[in-house]
Amino acid sequence: MRFLGGALAIVLFAALTGAAPAPKSPAGLQYDSSKPIQVNADNFAADLNAETGTYRGNVVVVQGEMKLHADEVKVYAPDGHAQRMEARGHVVARDERAVGAERLAERA
Repeated sequence: MRFLGGALAIVLFAALTGAAPAPKSPAGLQYDSSKPIQVNADNFAADLNAETGTYRGNVVVVQGEMKLHADEVKVYAPDGHAQRMEARGHVVARDERAVGAERLAERA
C-alpha cells in the first residue's frame, strides 16, 4: 500500500476529453484517466473569474482504482475543462488494486 503526505499535486484530469494510456502521477501511482471522476467533500466553492473550484473538508476523489483523500482539493478548469488539481493537508493517495493485493497476501 502506498501512502503520501504533505502537499501533493496529482494530474488526474489531464485527459478528460479522451482515452489515454495510464499515466503516472508525480508520486508514481498509475491511474486510468479515461475513467469518470467522483468527488465528495463537506464544502465546495467555485471562483468563476479564476476558473477554479475548491473542495474542502473530508475530500475524497476517486478515478478508477485511484483514491485520494485530502483536507482540500483545488481544481483548475480553464475554459470550463478541468486540467489539473492540487491536494493539500493530510493527503493520502492509493491504488485500490494494491490495497486488495495486500489484503489477499495477508490472508495467505
